[in-house]
Amino acid sequence: MSRQERISAEEQRLREILSGMPEDMLRLVEGLIQRAAFLRVELEDLEEDINKNGSTEVYQASERSPAMTRIRAAAQHYERMARQYLATCKQLAELASSTGAVKGERKGDSSENPFEKLVQGRIQRVK
Repeated sequence: MSRQERISAEEQRLREILSGMPEDMLRLVEGLIQRAAFLRVELEDLEEDINKNGSTEVYQASERSPAMTRIRAAAQHYERMARQYLATCKQLAELASSTGAVKGERKGDSSENPFEKLVQGRIQRVK
């Protein structure tokens, strides 16, 4: 599946989760849905790269300087993107719970909110 197809599939998945949201609110959060979908696909690609190549690399500025281990750019980028993704998902979760839009959600019970589960799961992985 191409990158754009993966992003579109994720956007569709998020729209289905939020299908109970009022139409005007759904139009308002369209940008958040697109951002969350892009960020998720980007994170998946970065995770694949990190799993394949590791999160650190040996770097030597010149022949005379000693070699040292540093964090790869992909790992640094992943960390920044993960924070953005968590913030975006948290915004969507708050908007969804305020409108009661998430299917199967019970008031006052965030354990049924799929966005809340996702955010909590990502927080645990980043720590």
